[in-house]
Amino acid sequence: MDVEIFETRREFNKRFPSKTFLCKSCGHMTPNEFFCPFCGAQANGLFKKGTYQYVIKEESDQINEIFTPIELQEGATDDN
Repeated sequence: MDVEIFETRREFNKRFPSKTFLCKSCGHMTPNEFFCPFCGAQANGLFKKGTYQYVIKEESDQINEIFTPIELQEGATDDN
């Protein structure tokens, strides 16, 4: 997956308003983008299967890696 670039945190929040993420290790949805409370998996762990990468320019040039937002899942609706 490519790294998506946002100018501001507001742009990121507008793109992913649900603030819900899918853990690819166990399949549970979680509000925590970095850690799954159901199975203990971490988005930046050893097996980065199904993670999403992005940069928010106003904050830094660092690539952030999180669980995949549900808005990117197949069958999700796009309200934009």
